Amino acid sequence: MGLPSYPKVVKRPMDLSTMRKKLDGGDYTSAKDFYNDFKLMIKNCHAFNPQGTPVQIAGAELQRLFEDKWKNLPPLHEVSESEDGDDSEDDETRARESHCFREMNLYPQCYDVRTNHRN
Repeated sequence: MGLPSYPKVVKRPMDLSTMRKKLDGGDYTSAKDFYNDFKLMIKNCHAFNPQGTPVQIAGAELQRLFEDKWKNLPPLHEVSESEDGDDSEDDETRARESHCFREMNLYPQCYDVRTNHRN
């Protein structure tokens, strides 16, 4: 990254390319995990970039857009331990969960957050 002071300020780095790798690798087990990584990235942006700088302003705008899109997603079905591995999940619930990332307009392809497959 070429920013020697970054590791002193940001203890847990996160960025969109890392999030993309985690999506591609099936590392997200839920939409909430994706959400938490995004929030960490924005927190890091605000911690490292002074108020009013172009990067901080862009981070605030990305956060606003993300939150606006996120709140308009349909509710996700939480999987309880008794349901985990149960193949009887209805198609409607799976369809709602799988279009989550496409609705966010952050990535052009859709991922099923339960199976970690591209749709």
